[in-house]
Amino acid sequence: MTWSALPSDTVTSLTSLIPAGIHIWIAIALWICVIIWVVKDSNYRSFSLSFQILAVLLVTLLTPLIGLPLYRAIMPYGDKYERKYWKDLVEDYMADEAAVEEVDSPKTRKRKE
Repeated sequence: MTWSALPSDTVTSLTSLIPAGIHIWIAIALWICVIIWVVKDSNYRSFSLSFQILAVLLVTLLTPLIGLPLYRAIMPYGDKYERKYWKDLVEDYMADEAAVEEVDSPKTRKRKE
């Protein structure tokens, strides 16, 4: 005796309620939604136009099942404005450190004496 969650005639009757061809339209709509999300996300994460084009082509040509995980693997961490903020902060810190080292260097101490 075999047991299943739903009898096979119930499953076939449920799938017969969905009109033929609607599955294709749902898949196409989801694909378009994923493409739109990738366009927005890649624009939010990168200044590089070539990366944005690559990301959209990846999802468009390789379908969301293959392209979306690949995009998630290569997408930059954080958004572009956050990375620019931290880069500027580090550059300012390094410039301040260089100025402090220049003031406290042995050459400037000899000149003061």
